[in-house]
Amino acid sequence: MIEPFKININQLELTDIKNRIKSTRWPDEITNSNWNYGTNLSYLKLLSDYWANDFDWRKTERKINSYPSFMATINSVKVHFLHTKSQNKNAIPLIITHGWPGSFLEMLKLMDRLVKMNFDVVVPSIPGFGFSEKIITHGVDYSFVADLWHQLMVTLGYKRYGVQGGDIGAGISIR
Repeated sequence: MIEPFKININQLELTDIKNRIKSTRWPDEITNSNWNYGTNLSYLKLLSDYWANDFDWRKTERKINSYPSFMATINSVKVHFLHTKSQNKNAIPLIITHGWPGSFLEMLKLMDRLVKMNFDVVVPSIPGFGFSEKIITHGVDYSFVADLWHQLMVTLGYKRYGVQGGDIGAGISIR
């Protein structure tokens, strides 16, 4: 079953996240550690300040919602995906899988270009990423997700399709 999906995060959740970031209790840092023991604390503080004070989730939400977005139930797993079709009826279907710790957002600019090049582009979120369902049972591996993707593509009406992925997405794509 595939249904249109619109992202609309509750403002209370966004406010809560910003408040949590702002109330972070920062650890001490080893002097002159140069990232040898983890993230540089001053860099992490700058990044956190950006997320708490400058990042505009609503702008990102509008950008995501400008693409055809769907939720599919495949083998009892809820999978979020974007699906943009070329105007060419002979377009090549292509499913693109993000890596870790990435997300489907990385593929937005790529989607636009590929559609113009006569591809039908499907960009799902791996279970537990983005808006796809988190699975907390054994057996969720590259092959499991590759099977979900195949079932998704078949459900969308594609008999043959190309695959692309980086990092974890590559592991899924070669299955």
